Amino acid sequence: LNKLKTKTQNEYYFIAANDGILLDSLEECGEIGLRNEILNAIENYAQNDLFYFWHLSSLGSAFKIEKIIEVILNRFKKYEVDCPSLSDDSIFCPIHENIKELEKIKEQVVSLIKQCDYNHNFITTRKLFDLVANVILGVKKYQKNERKLQYFESCEEAINAMKNKPKLDACIYNNLFGENLNNVEDSKYKHYNYLQEFKIGYETNNTIDDFLMYGDIKNNYLYAKLLDNKYITFENFYKIKDSFFNSNNDNKEQIQNELFSSLNFFKKFLFFRKIKQNGLDFNDLSIYHHKESYENNIIFKLDKTKDENKLDIDSDIISELSSGLNRVFTGALLEASGGEIFIVKNFVKTNHKHSNELFIKISVDDLEIISKFKKDSVSSDYVPKIFLKFSSYNAELMLDLHMFEFLMRVANGMLPISFSREYYERVIGFKTKIISQINQESHFKNNKISVFKVDYSTGEDKVTNINIKSR
Repeated sequence: LNKLKTKTQNEYYFIAANDGILLDSLEECGEIGLRNEILNAIENYAQNDLFYFWHLSSLGSAFKIEKIIEVILNRFKKYEVDCPSLSDDSIFCPIHENIKELEKIKEQVVSLIKQCDYNHNFITTRKLFDLVANVILGVKKYQKNERKLQYFESCEEAINAMKNKPKLDACIYNNLFGENLNNVEDSKYKHYNYLQEFKIGYETNNTIDDFLMYGDIKNNYLYAKLLDNKYITFENFYKIKDSFFNSNNDNKEQIQNELFSSLNFFKKFLFFRKIKQNGLDFNDLSIYHHKESYENNIIFKLDKTKDENKLDIDSDIISELSSGLNRVFTGALLEASGGEIFIVKNFVKTNHKHSNELFIKISVDDLEIISKFKKDSVSSDYVPKIFLKFSSYNAELMLDLHMFEFLMRVANGMLPISFSREYYERVIGFKTKIISQINQESHFKNNKISVFKVDYSTGEDKVTNINIKSR
């Protein structure tokens, strides 16, 4: 540390430390001036001839995991090159199989972590290393009376351990979501909870379920082409299906669990193949059906916007979001609202309850999508914070990926609470903030109320004004 003070231009020091450790160490060795200079550089993200800070906490998790995967895959090219599985297809080594699969799906893994960033679920660098280690080396923990393993430490160990175990117990598609771990609810496994929120392996539709169970009658080759893998053979899958359809009551539950486990794996496997073919869209295997729209219409606008704060969003996206807001605000299945957003409140004490009292109508043109994202010299991949805001009112609603999906689904007819009670409450809270501000404005304190009624045959609204006379 003392040498930093007298370093020459030809000397470079790479220091890996968090802010506190670095600054405290400098203070302990009496370098107060240098400490203050570094502190100022950290706080202002400054760069000069002496310091260059690569602040990991200001980088998106997706940026970091992309680098981690790249480095680890390069290292694994030299990992146990004499593993017998590399020269004999009859030998299954989960480590090398997981490495091959990670190479194929690395872009999709980065995309998933990026979606965590969009939801402001930040994953630390250490947890990202843990995630990749578990993806490659992880194995389902065995029962108490058997050998306990969390990670394989060699190919020999992995090959021997998996001889009499289901290959899915060490499968990358389960390990990625922490399903090989016993207590994923533990706080130290929070990063797996973020990934499990996507419901990949559990989200589905009838078309995909029918394809998995019965194949494609018109295109028999498609079934084998899409589902071919090293973790579960068609022969075993067919046996499980036959047992399910012909099982008796004695072992029905066990067969159901085996079938569910197989289908869960195939859904994950297909999701990462990103195939759209013969009516099969495997994007439906994640809860974020509108992820591409969010990226294309919201996130990518950050690079094109002229105003640093307000994003230039297409009118059809604003219209969809407005429709979602209207349906939550009013509790009614409104159709086209004529470019207006209805703010309703209860006749009695609380503002957040639904009623037929129309408090105010706000033009859709006043609805803005703003960003508090500021690019700096340290990183161009910092997680953007994007909000919905009415220009007239100082109320903001965080527009993360989950909120975008919530409003789009509600706009398309889904009941709000059936998708997310938490995000339903956030939208109601947004409405309450607007009402609170309006209540403070004297010109709204009058003796007239407006009542709206929905014609459910057309979805149109009718507003009636009622004058209130005092005694």
